[in-house]
Amino acid sequence: MWKENERHQQEEENRKILEFAKQQQTRESNRMAIRRAEEEAKDKVRTQLADRLSQQQHERDELQQIRDELAWEEEEEQNRLREKAERERQIRMRIELQEVERQQLQIKAAKRQAEREEDDKFRQQMLAKF
Repeated sequence: MWKENERHQQEEENRKILEFAKQQQTRESNRMAIRRAEEEAKDKVRTQLADRLSQQQHERDELQQIRDELAWEEEEEQNRLREKAERERQIRMRIELQEVERQQLQIKAAKRQAEREEDDKFRQQMLAKF
């Protein structure tokens, strides 16, 4: 009977040891599951942050490209306006030169006419004298 009692105690002890080991295993499994879940959550947050930063950088790059294009277009427009102003200035100068030339021709024609009239008047006077 003593042996059976000892065997029964031994079995009870073994059962308790197994129960304890099982509890330890369960605790460890739970702890590892929580740790994995935490790591997955951290990875998810890191991925979301990286995606958001990448998207923000893409938006900044896009905005900079738009600014660069706008600056280029504005510069091109300024160049076109300068070229147009230069062409208009050259046309005005050409018109002014043509006007000056026309006036000079009129002055020359008027002088020739006056000289002819003076010559005719002088000739008439000379003819009248002789």
